[in-house]
Amino acid sequence: MSVCVQLNVNKKNVLIVGGGKVALRKTKQFISEGAYVYVVATKLLEEFKNTNSIMVNDIYKKEYLNDKFLVFAATDDKQLNSNIIRDANELGILCGNANYDCFASFHSMKYQTVGDIVIACSTGSPDMSNQLIEDFKQCVQPYEEKLKLINLIRKQIVNRNIDYLKKRVFLKEICNLDTEQLYKIKDEVYSINCDKSFDKLFNLVIKNNADI
Repeated sequence: MSVCVQLNVNKKNVLIVGGGKVALRKTKQFISEGAYVYVVATKLLEEFKNTNSIMVNDIYKKEYLNDKFLVFAATDDKQLNSNIIRDANELGILCGNANYDCFASFHSMKYQTVGDIVIACSTGSPDMSNQLIEDFKQCVQPYEEKLKLINLIRKQIVNRNIDYLKKRVFLKEICNLDTEQLYKIKDEVYSINCDKSFDKLFNLVIKNNADI
């Protein structure tokens, strides 16, 4: 069993073991998320020089796991990858494997973002995942602007001293509004200065949303 999560690796030390295409892709991915990436391999693709990773020309040693938040085993040696996973588990370090490994603490998913929307997919077939991601992108693109407005409204509402149940109902109901209505609600939300102001807006959304 597993749980899908978004892992915050910003300013975390990440170790990539391997110097091939998979290792390069993972290196770029973790760097783009703000991680400090260390790459250990005896041979590295030239493209690694264009990354901000710290490259170590060496064979894997368990000591390289010291002070690491996460390790990804991406060598072409399945046994070595399994050994890395074993070492990481012994030290309580998050670990992933380019090969399927039931002992790895996480498995990578294909993902893309569309505005504030994160689309993730795992099928066991990289090509099928790519195809599904492209199909999903077409489905969610009409919601991109709507979600942006909903999130702006939510940020203004969620920390205000407003009745919790009313707040929850309000945030649920605005999801049923169209983009034009949400723009109007956003302008109204920014002008709220007391509970009475919110009650007026709440009633408008709940009872008369067609007239917004």
